[in-house]
Amino acid sequence: MRYFYIIIILSLSFGSFSQRMKIKDSQLIYFEIPPKNAQYLGFSNIYVEPKLPADYNYRTLVSDMIYKGKYTVVNDRTQANLIVSFITSNNILSFPKDRVETKNDKTKYYTESKHKLDCTFFLSLPSGQIVDQVFKTIDIDVEGNSPKTQEAATKEYNNRVARDIPSKISSLVTDCFDDLQDKYFIVNETLSAKIFEFKHRRHTYEEFDAAADLLLQWLKTNPGELSSPNIQEAISIFEEFMREYSKKKRARVNPEVAAAVEYQLALIYFQIKDYTNANLHIQNSETYDKRLNNHQQILNNYCKIMVGRNGF
Repeated sequence: MRYFYIIIILSLSFGSFSQRMKIKDSQLIYFEIPPKNAQYLGFSNIYVEPKLPADYNYRTLVSDMIYKGKYTVVNDRTQANLIVSFITSNNILSFPKDRVETKNDKTKYYTESKHKLDCTFFLSLPSGQIVDQVFKTIDIDVEGNSPKTQEAATKEYNNRVARDIPSKISSLVTDCFDDLQDKYFIVNETLSAKIFEFKHRRHTYEEFDAAADLLLQWLKTNPGELSSPNIQEAISIFEEFMREYSKKKRARVNPEVAAAVEYQLALIYFQIKDYTNANLHIQNSETYDKRLNNHQQILNNYCKIMVGRNGF
């Protein structure tokens, strides 16, 4: 999971709904994820220190991933509470080799090599004491080819080396820092919450639509306040709606509708930081119908994380 200042707007596509269910609106929910280790929560000044000159190319990448709402990236090492340092390497396993391949009277020229890319991140105190480190490595093949000449293949190979290796190292740097910040830093996230409405020629859903309007208004104006009359009324309507549940597909509150109702309830409890109840309702939603699968999975994953890290 990728966190830390990179705001990921999670609005993936839904499964195939019946004609009765529509997305009424969307509202962004902003929240913070506490780290697994709370020992360094009060340390807010971060210094990012590449170990090698070549790694300075990635310093901005790392700095930009730090959640600026809670942390300051300082330019003076002496002002830092924590030091994030890293080193990358490109180890050539096999040097560039040329080869020619002929099939069906067609000739193709190749230049290729093999590389092992490494990245190590360190979290340290200003004293030099290492708090933790993360190491990742990948093997990659770099190939250039051309049907024309060996020189053209080599040119393509050089272009790929210049493009692909820095790109892969950037991914390694990002993955390593993701692991480190998940352990020690507060993470800022954004969830795109979907509000549903229902329309059907046989059934009416006025009360549900009214509750959806109340939920949307609450999310826009005073999210997090469970005492709000609007959200108390919405919860009451949703819970009353669920008492009508039937497994029959033609029922007014069938499994698909029930899944959406439970999803809306999960959003409410997630927003007020009652992650245990949020987790319960999103599990219920998936049990009734999985056609909200992307959003159910996303909210479910966040609930599991927050249940284990409830509170700062």
